[in-house]
Amino acid sequence: MATSAIPTPHRLFIGLMPDRQLQAAIQRHCRQWEWPEQAKPTRFGCYHLTLCFLGEVGLAPEQRLRKALREVVVTPLELELRVPEVWRNHVAVLRPADHDGLQALQGRVAEAVSQAGLPVVHNTFKAHVTLARNAAQARPPEAVQPIRWRVDEVVLVWSVLYPQAKPARYEVVERFGVTPGRELGPPAPSGQGGEQLGLWE
Repeated sequence: MATSAIPTPHRLFIGLMPDRQLQAAIQRHCRQWEWPEQAKPTRFGCYHLTLCFLGEVGLAPEQRLRKALREVVVTPLELELRVPEVWRNHVAVLRPADHDGLQALQGRVAEAVSQAGLPVVHNTFKAHVTLARNAAQARPPEAVQPIRWRVDEVVLVWSVLYPQAKPARYEVVERFGVTPGRELGPPAPSGQGGEQLGLWE
């Protein structure tokens, strides 16, 4: 008697994903940096702001998580990406100006993760968009033109890594919140027809 295969856990995170226009604005900002030869820039199309990293999640807890996230209130926010930094781990980032609404949203998302029975990492949330790794000697521009970012949804994203995908890609499992002018349809089963984010060149 044949047995069905056990679904493979997915490597997931919950975050904010810029649209193509914002991705382009972030890339233009990156071109103003002075990068060391060993720097590994984030690919265009992959810029994002993580609210909660989850790691490998099985199918049943993922379904519980999606149900909990549907109850999260996403109040529209206006962020400004304006603070370039190079961290001690040699990661170059662009951070938004402090925003109480973003902190509150991250707290609501973390609470939904906890309600779904998944572990929550209790490190201090430090909102950022990763620009490059191995960037110890990188130098940001002296003047930064703020990048305005309207946020009205959060996304659950599956990081599809090699060898499942070559090159690696992000796939939106489900969107949560209200986007003006767009009616959300029913979510696709995870990993089956999900919305693939273009990793534009």
